[in-house]
Amino acid sequence: MGEKQLSELGKKSVDSEFFSPVPEGYQKGKYKYVFITGSVISGIGKGTVTSSIAKLLEERGLKVSPMKAEAYYNVDAGTLNPFRHGEVFVLDD
Repeated sequence: MGEKQLSELGKKSVDSEFFSPVPEGYQKGKYKYVFITGSVISGIGKGTVTSSIAKLLEERGLKVSPMKAEAYYNVDAGTLNPFRHGEVFVLDD
């Protein structure tokens, strides 16, 4: 580091030295969430509906971040019926 950079470090405020989990530009109450749920065999339907809604929202200037939450977190993958739940992939971890 150069002398200029070192001298700038001493001028930083205490607030900038702490990690903030709040993203830059976040405004409380401005964000909205859309949850799309469905029945047992509607995996393709939920994905199609989710991507369609996301595209419509993006076309209107909104920022969209689709996320999938797995509902079978603590279920034994060996007991899931592939016909009802889709193909099951088990990872080493």
